[in-house]
Amino acid sequence: MYVHTTESRGREHFHSDEYGIPEADYLDLDTTDITVEEAVVAVRDYAGLN
Repeated sequence: MYVHTTESRGREHFHSDEYGIPEADYLDLDTTDITVEEAVVAVRDYAGLN
């Protein structure tokens, strides 16, 4: 799972320069314009739980 946003949220100093975007078989979850509930549905859909 790759969770990311384009918004600055004040926690950027925790980001790791050594972490890269996965290349295959992952859920790309951009949380910029979705609610927590929508993110949960996306995760459940990806996992086949809905």
